Amino acid sequence: MEKKILELIPADQFLIWFLIFLVVAFFIYKEWPEFWKRVQSKTAKDQKDLTIEGRMDSIEKKLDSIESKLERDYDRINILELEFKRSKNAMAASQKESEIMMRAMLNVLKSLQELGSNGSTNDSQVEIQNWLNEQSHKTME
Repeated sequence: MEKKILELIPADQFLIWFLIFLVVAFFIYKEWPEFWKRVQSKTAKDQKDLTIEGRMDSIEKKLDSIESKLERDYDRINILELEFKRSKNAMAASQKESEIMMRAMLNVLKSLQELGSNGSTNDSQVEIQNWLNEQSHKTME
């Protein structure tokens, strides 16, 4: 048998082929059990996924994931709604404050006019009255 092998493979290449064979055999010996475990676990997982229980487990996991995302989104929406209400209330208060300040300024200008200051107070009074009229029409719309 050795003669037949030596006839097929020249002597100088026999050592190289023998070393390659040893490396492959060693690799298979060391890695085969781990490889086989991975193959078995993969096929077991695939078989479980094909069963009704496997499908139900998969669906339940997906539903749990969706529910957690929805809950997180609902929390964010509630926070945003609260912030919107706060800013809306602050804006309304600011508008009311601005209107009160303008009315006070208008009264100050009228008092100055009664005291005899008729220069630029007349122009300012007209501007403030026009602005107050515009604001009253905006709130009616």
